[in-house]
Amino acid sequence: MEFTMQKFSILCVDDEEMVLSALKRTLRRENYKVYTANSGEKGLEILRDVEIDLILIDYRMPGMNGLQFLKEAKKIQPDTVRILITGYTAVGTITEMVNKGGIHQIIVKPWDSEELKQIIRNSLEEHVLMSKNRKMVQENDVKLEELRRLNNELVDRIKGYTRDSMIKMQALTIYRDTLLYLPVGVVGIDESNTIVLVNQKAKEILEPICFNLLGNDIEKIFPKEVKQMVQKTLKNGKVREMQMVKIGNKMFHIKATRLHPESNARGTTLTFYEAN
Repeated sequence: MEFTMQKFSILCVDDEEMVLSALKRTLRRENYKVYTANSGEKGLEILRDVEIDLILIDYRMPGMNGLQFLKEAKKIQPDTVRILITGYTAVGTITEMVNKGGIHQIIVKPWDSEELKQIIRNSLEEHVLMSKNRKMVQENDVKLEELRRLNNELVDRIKGYTRDSMIKMQALTIYRDTLLYLPVGVVGIDESNTIVLVNQKAKEILEPICFNLLGNDIEKIFPKEVKQMVQKTLKNGKVREMQMVKIGNKMFHIKATRLHPESNARGTTLTFYEAN
C-alpha cells in the first residue's frame, strides 16, 4: 500500500519541551520524520523551508496560539493536514476553531498515545487519497484541455478539407460545364481509338451519323484519315490539323491534341468546328 511505503513528515509545535520530547518519541516509532518547534514563529520558519505532511500543535501557547499559527500555516502550505490539541471541550468553541483555522482534526486533552497515533494515521491516509484525487483532477484537466485543443484542431482541419473539397468540386463543375458547352465540338479518344468523351456541340454534329457515340471506334464516325492523324498525334505528341474534312453533309476543320504527359490518362482530344 502506498501509505506504508511513504515516509511522512510531521511538525509538532508546543511550548513545553517535555511534551515535544514525548511526541517525538511516540511518532518516530511509527517511522515518521518529526520536526519540532517550541513557538509558533519557529514553526512557521520550518514550514517555509520544509515540506510538511501534518502539523500537530497545542492551542494554548504564549505569543501566537495554535489557532493563529494554523491560519498562517494554511497560507504557506495549504494542503498540509492540520491537527489542534486543546483542553476546550465546548462544542461551540471547537466548531469555531475548525471554521477559523481550517483544522482537519481536534484532539482533546488529555490525549492517549495509541489514540493519537491512530488519528494521525487516519488523517495521513485521507491526506494521501486527497492528494491523489487532486493530482488526478489536475491530470484530467490537462488531458481534457489537450482533448479540447486536438478537437478544435481536428474541426479546423475538417473545415479546411471541406473548404478545399468544395473549391475542387466547384472547379470540376466549372471545368465540366465549360467543356460541355464549348461552341466547338470536343471528342476525347483513348489510346485504343475509342471515343470516351463527347461534349454537347459534338453530339449535335455527330449524332445524326451515329446515335451512340461513346464506346465506338472513331473510324465509324470520322473519315479514315482522321483516325490516322489521331494515331500519329498520340505517338509523337505533335498537334495536327486537317482542313475541310467532310462529316455528314458538312465540311469541318479538325485539330488533334495529345493529352498532357502529366495526365493520368493516355489519349487524344479532337476539336472541330464547321468551315465557312
